[in-house]
Amino acid sequence: MTKPSGTPRAVALGAALREVREAKKFGLRELSRALDLNPSLVAHWEAGTRIPSIEDVSTMLGFFRVIGEPKRRIMDLARHLRDPNWMAAGEAELTPELTTLLQCEQGASTITNWSLNIIPGLLQTPDYARAIFEVGLTPQQADARIRVRLDRQKILTDADPVIYSAIVSAHAIDEPIAPDWVMSDQMDHLLAMTGRANVSLRILPRQQHWHPGMSGSFVLYQYRHRNPIVLLEQYSTTSFLSSDKDWGPYQRLAKLLAEEALSEEASRELIAEAAR
Repeated sequence: MTKPSGTPRAVALGAALREVREAKKFGLRELSRALDLNPSLVAHWEAGTRIPSIEDVSTMLGFFRVIGEPKRRIMDLARHLRDPNWMAAGEAELTPELTTLLQCEQGASTITNWSLNIIPGLLQTPDYARAIFEVGLTPQQADARIRVRLDRQKILTDADPVIYSAIVSAHAIDEPIAPDWVMSDQMDHLLAMTGRANVSLRILPRQQHWHPGMSGSFVLYQYRHRNPIVLLEQYSTTSFLSSDKDWGPYQRLAKLLAEEALSEEASRELIAEAAR
């Protein structure tokens, strides 16, 4: 049985099943014929918009002879697909939650990002990203993370780019995360990105009072045909929220922060000043 989905686990499972199929060099129709399935149904599974049964997932993995840890990980996703939220922890370069993040971004029509302390990942330069990743990671791991980050950024510049709205705290502009020349280049990059019609960047000035955004950064992914997903990232834990009671407050918080933020023009002036 299938039903409309779009939960974080369904998105992660779909990505995992597609990776298995492509690794075995099977086309979508070729696999569908081999397993006597409707190609559009399999496409929905891979997109995370429909839920396959545990038996269907097991059959597909058996067909491709997937065993060991990869099978255990995928079957664990299949057993908990209907959970609307997902908290995951990991340290590998391409963890399941990072794969899910990539899928959330690729399918979104609109992304709203509130960033409290750093420049959002989709707007980071390689040098700025390296200043973050080189703390606690090996050079090889940092390189892998940077490659993934740069690849992610293509959703802002491809032929049909996502609508991206970022509200960034003034702390992120002022914080000397990297050497001066890196920070200056980063500010120049922000100015260049704000010239794109699909990108909105606004700075939230330092507040004289507490506001809910101080509780932490978040990303809100919105879609044309399924519920939004909220991403929360901490030091070693990533949470995806997709139940109505969870993403609704973040929509309201994004609106509240937008009301307090500088205009786009005033934000560009502040960023240009920081670039000098």
